[in-house]
Amino acid sequence: RLALLEGRFDPGAVLALIQQERVRVWGSIPTMVSRVLEHPGFGQFDVSSVKSIPMGGAAIPPSLREKIRALFPGVKKSVGSLYGCTEAGGVVAAGSATDLEGRPGCVGKALPVVELRIARPDPQGVGEIQARTPTATLGYWGESVSVTDTEGWVGTGDLGRLEGSYLILSGRSKDIIIRAGENIACAHVEQCLQQHPAVQEVAVLPLPHEDLGEEVAAVIRLRDGYSASEEELARHAAAHLAKFEVPSRWWLRREALPTNASGKIAKAELKSLWGGTR
Repeated sequence: RLALLEGRFDPGAVLALIQQERVRVWGSIPTMVSRVLEHPGFGQFDVSSVKSIPMGGAAIPPSLREKIRALFPGVKKSVGSLYGCTEAGGVVAAGSATDLEGRPGCVGKALPVVELRIARPDPQGVGEIQARTPTATLGYWGESVSVTDTEGWVGTGDLGRLEGSYLILSGRSKDIIIRAGENIACAHVEQCLQQHPAVQEVAVLPLPHEDLGEEVAAVIRLRDGYSASEEELARHAAAHLAKFEVPSRWWLRREALPTNASGKIAKAELKSLWGGTR
């Protein structure tokens, strides 16, 4: 049977539902899984029924996979990944735990009926991910513009590269900061900051700058029981990122970052809040 959560996402409600319905497979996105793992009452719930946690919507940090294996006793190697696009008909790539191991940002391989390609790749091979499938939509209701090009390819709006048959996700094509002519992928900076032990959640976004055009801004939710200063986080970033990628604006907070209906961090809301209050 299929168990559905009522109302908006709530970590405690997810844990209660898993225990009550003896959920075996819990499909989610990394942000939601992370919040469930960090719930203060996690240990009070029986999650032994869960055997698999496939995730989609974003690349899965290796540290998150390790936490899942440690806290969900029934999940051993079944921390897989799904990657899809509604216009292409749903899931277009999937990866097992073995596929993802040692491949940061990997979301798996194309499904048997799917073709993938990278459009307009840069020198590192990163460009827009495009898919061609037999289930691609014909168009949008009330609009005459085709979703596919003349050869049947659908643009996903995501950035990535192909490493052999493996698809590596870099972020959204619109999730880019242009600082003094340098293109900075927000996901790349987020992955770096997520490795700091005091960081529970992070969102990197552009803020307007009179001289640079845009500057790199980071919203950090600090982990309970941990503390970190802006200077400490900047040093951590500088040790792993190019100088122009290091955030110059910081917002450190204890509250959970806002999310949209699909559970992804609502960056537009954060940007609006930052502009109105900071």
